[in-house]
Amino acid sequence: MADRECTGIDVKELRERGWTATIHPDDIEWVRDSWHDAVARGGSAEFEMRLRRNST
Repeated sequence: MADRECTGIDVKELRERGWTATIHPDDIEWVRDSWHDAVARGGSAEFEMRLRRNST
């Protein structure tokens, strides 16, 4: 999923920023909020979101 060729993110950045580094910038906030809500409820969550693309 976080393949550098696809996302432009290398392993170091992924380790530093975490899984949200692969999410499209416009979707990060709602995905993160929904994830935290699911964890707080102790439930599961399913998301359909855009992933960040390599722009180079």
